[in-house]
Amino acid sequence: MRTFARPTGKLDPHTWWKRVAAMLTDDAVDDYLGTDPSMVPFTKVTGPAALLASTDESDGFWLQKVAVPTDAGTYQVLVQRVTPGLSDRLLVVELVEP
Repeated sequence: MRTFARPTGKLDPHTWWKRVAAMLTDDAVDDYLGTDPSMVPFTKVTGPAALLASTDESDGFWLQKVAVPTDAGTYQVLVQRVTPGLSDRLLVVELVEP
């Protein structure tokens, strides 16, 4: 979420997208492609992230919801393991606005 936040410095849109895209699943890259960083509603994360309870037991192994407070409200971030059981690396599937 810190990477996705609206840039407040001199970060150009291409560099911003390159950094954001590296943290997204392939489907999320398709979904968020063309996002204008100047239109992102928040500029910073304002507190620690909190893991939310899974609503579907089958999703709990590979999908997790995380609440992330920002200066525009608390976002829910859906993350998934790249290779369940083989890697702890997480990629963002979806960002749910407050």
